[in-house]
Amino acid sequence: MRMRCPITPAWGVKVILGLALIAHFIVVTLVPSSGPTQELLSYPVFLGLVLVGGTINLGHYILLERHLHREAGAGIITDRGLFRWIRHPMYLGDAILYLAFALYPASLVTAVIYPVALVALWRQSQHEDHQLAAQFPEEHAEWHQQTGLWWPFSRPDLSQRP
Repeated sequence: MRMRCPITPAWGVKVILGLALIAHFIVVTLVPSSGPTQELLSYPVFLGLVLVGGTINLGHYILLERHLHREAGAGIITDRGLFRWIRHPMYLGDAILYLAFALYPASLVTAVIYPVALVALWRQSQHEDHQLAAQFPEEHAEWHQQTGLWWPFSRPDLSQRP
């Protein structure tokens, strides 16, 4: 049994805003006079954040896909990678990646986009968490007690609805 979460408005918003941050980076890089910006990160730090966020996201996507293909019906992946400590490491990866593009180069545009993208990421991760809880109640309850949504050791449940 493969669990696939349907596309929600929050998922669509997070994708569109992530692409907008990347497009903003490309535009201000190719046309520096396109608007006022400030580099709040050095290029090596920017590149490091992009690599860390992208690696977290892609690596955990691959782990999840392998789990879903090999272990059909095996439940939630809770014992590999950051899934041991974080229920949604791919959204943490997105948040880090988006932060890099929001701060290098920073502008009024990125100052508006990044917080909205974080809210969309948070809402989507909550939505998927509720779906997992409904499909795997016992396993999810134990996992929820041992992990944070995006960060180890922090388990605030800010909303009971997805």
